[in-house]
Formats: sequence, structure tokens, C-alpha cells
Amino acid sequence: MNARTTSLTRPWMGKIIPLLATLSVVLLGALAPGVARAQSCHDVLQGHADWAVSKPDGPGDYTLQFAVVSNSLTQNATFIEGGLHHQISGASDVFTGPGKQYFSKRRYGQNSPFNPNQTDNVSVSLNADTSQATLNLATATYVFDLHCDSLGVLYGTGNPQFFLNLATPMFVFSLKRSFTPFIN
Repeated sequence: MNARTTSLTRPWMGKIIPLLATLSVVLLGALAPGVARAQSCHDVLQGHADWAVSKPDGPGDYTLQFAVVSNSLTQNATFIEGGLHHQISGASDVFTGPGKQYFSKRRYGQNSPFNPNQTDNVSVSLNADTSQATLNLATATYVFDLHCDSLGVLYGTGNPQFFLNLATPMFVFSLKRSFTPFIN
């Protein structure tokens, strides 16, 4: 026995529901390429590596200036800035360099956050081949996969530092190419 429910007061509903289901599937399919763009950062990082290796502006220092913001459930926001240099590590294109980390909970004056006299030195590494970031902070080391949006903003969530750690931070990177010519 096959039961089928039909509205006696609105017979058109039986035709509208399949149409809405079909439109939903089509809409999700149309949005899927946008979701796919927010995946691996290989192309973005490889583009920076190609730029650093090709030295398009001649001899000089090719650096990626970076800024990183983070926040976690503990509501301790941080800001890191510094410069990364390209190097070949094994068979991988890697950008590494130092940075300075500022903290929202380290205050100065009348409740001003991000005290410039209470910063930590950190090291940052971005691997173009694996799309992974490594942040060696004063209190922890985070290794995580990077994802990119269509504008080249990189982001990822830090790995848990211990069992049941619910305060894993999210890190958001922005990169800017910098060139300083050598002086003869």
C-alpha cells in the first residue's frame, strides 16, 4: 500500500515542493565553487615563493611582511608582526622569520591594551607545499593547516596544547611583499 498526502485546499503545493527542492540543489551547486576557493593556500604561498626566487626587481632582499591576529575562548587577543624570508627546506618552499607578539591582556596606562613594553618574541614558518603554518610562541608551539579566502587572507585554528583544551586560538594572517635593493 502506497500512501500519498495531497492537500485538498492547496493542490499546487504538490508541484511547488519538488520545484523548491530542485532550486535548493541548484543554488548549493552554484555556491560550491565559492566554498572550494576557501581551501588550501598552496597557490597563494607558491606565488610568493616564485616571486622571491625570480627576483623580478633585481638583486635585493625579498621579504614577506606579515601581520597575524588571534583570539581564543579566553578572550586573549594577540597581534603578531614581522618579516619572513624564503628558503628551500628539503624539497619545500618555506618562509620563516621572527615576529613580535602583543597581547590584549597586557595593558599600560589607563586600561590601554597591547602594551608595547610587554611583548614576546616568536618565530613563524609558512610552508608553501603543505599549506601549513608553524608558530613558535613563548608559551606554546602551534602547527596547523592554512586556508585561504579569495583575497589571499590565510587562516587556521591552532592545535590543542593538551587534553580537553577548549581554548585553541584561531590565527588570521595577512602578507605583503617587500623589496629592499642592495646598495652597491
